[in-house]
Amino acid sequence: MSVKANGVGLSYQWYYKKKGATAWSVWNGHTHASETCMPNETWNGIQLYCKVKNAAGSTLNSAVATIQVIQPLAITAQPQSKSIILGRSLTLSVKATGEGLSYQWYYKKKGAAAFSVWNNRTKASETVTPNVSWDGIQLYCRVKDSSGKTVNSSAATINVLSITYQPANVTVASGSNATFTVKATGAGLKYQWQYKKKGATAWSNWNGRTTASTTATSNDSWQGMQVRCKVTDSGSNTLYSSVATITIAAALKITQQPNNVTASVGDDVAFIVKASGSGVKYQWQYKKKGAASWSNWNGRTTAITVATANATWSGMQVRCKVTDATGKNLYSSAATITIK
Repeated sequence: MSVKANGVGLSYQWYYKKKGATAWSVWNGHTHASETCMPNETWNGIQLYCKVKNAAGSTLNSAVATIQVIQPLAITAQPQSKSIILGRSLTLSVKATGEGLSYQWYYKKKGAAAFSVWNNRTKASETVTPNVSWDGIQLYCRVKDSSGKTVNSSAATINVLSITYQPANVTVASGSNATFTVKATGAGLKYQWQYKKKGATAWSNWNGRTTASTTATSNDSWQGMQVRCKVTDSGSNTLYSSVATITIAAALKITQQPNNVTASVGDDVAFIVKASGSGVKYQWQYKKKGAASWSNWNGRTTAITVATANATWSGMQVRCKVTDATGKNLYSSAATITIK
């Protein structure tokens, strides 16, 4: 800062008043017509003037000069990577120094080759609620100052914890394997299966069951047992899967076989089979005289089936395929049709 004056035996004293101050202060040690200094951030808006005195003691004050400190464009706080549970909101922030700053966020979804403009996201801080497709998304902010200079923040990665496939109810025979599967999105996922036996009030960790899919051999004590999976991500967020219920199927047995039938053409004939088990289904089959293999009798899917005899049935054999909820099959004995 410089001042020029005419007179004899001149001396100089500079004064300052920082932004917001009400009174002027002596700028100690600054007693030259020209002073050089290095402003810092606190100088922004400071005012300065110089009092000039001659040998006779007369004084004059210079005009007041205001100093504006323009900060260089720089990012001072980067956006942070986060893990979040699906449905919860998060805030992405960037901090920067500079003049007349403007902001534009960019994103790149998992597997994408390039970043895209995140439309309408033009604030230093943006709050959003991610969906499942956001898992693994990367985001950065481009900051521009009033001169047009730009700087990019570092990229933050957002991982979304969600369960995308739930374990299903299972019906198995005692001693058979049961498989439970869960699928989830997120980072650094860990799995812990839990169970609650029929009548229990609390869940217990299923020791050693720490993968997304687990298979175990059932027993009779599993009847009505419930199973779920606890999924935890690298951010210590936790979700629980839906509950799957285990049904131990009763052994599949055929308790009544179909009987041979003698009928005239046009007579209604009935075939009956009885079976015990869980979720039993029926499919009647036939094999005409001389045929080498059995065929499904279309539409005949009940324990009792009634049909009208015709001449082509002579010597035809009929049986029933019985299937339970576990997928186990049993075949009844064959009944033979005689046409009188």
